[in-house]
Amino acid sequence: MIETQNEIRVKNQYYFTRMILAYVFGRYELAAEMADEYRKVVPTMRNPRLANEILYLALIALASADEEAKSEARDAAAVALTELEGWLGASQWNFLHKVKLLKAEIAFHDGNVDDTATLYDDAIRIAGEHRFVHEQALACERCGIFYSNSGSPHIAKGYFTRACEYYLKWGAKRKASDLFQQRISTEGRDS
Repeated sequence: MIETQNEIRVKNQYYFTRMILAYVFGRYELAAEMADEYRKVVPTMRNPRLANEILYLALIALASADEEAKSEARDAAAVALTELEGWLGASQWNFLHKVKLLKAEIAFHDGNVDDTATLYDDAIRIAGEHRFVHEQALACERCGIFYSNSGSPHIAKGYFTRACEYYLKWGAKRKASDLFQQRISTEGRDS
């Protein structure tokens, strides 16, 4: 059975959407599975590669990598960063916050504590200035995870709270509720 272009486009959109939703909801293994399925469909659809594809595939690679795959994920993220930086010439307005977010994730992955917080804050600020509230929320949430993993639960809670506010502003009530239940209602209780 030969698939039509329309069927391929639908399949492409399905896996891309599931991939992003799984990542946003912290289901990194499922996001990696959806990314694999997406990659099977993408070669027939790539014209040109979208910046969101580049960003989310890199974020998923970093978040889902086990110890054996950490180096490979880091390399993939570095390639993605170079590609995203290439988009800056077309529009800093649309892509600078994505570059800062990916740089923050790479710094977090590498254990570079000094740069990670600054890069997340840059991504949050720029996404807000450029009215990308959904990516402002994501950057806040990821920064909260960084602080939580760094032993600063009270700082993390502030970022998680801001992320919830931005998710609600964006209209993502279920995501805000999920984040509140998983992070805010439990963060910092033992401190």
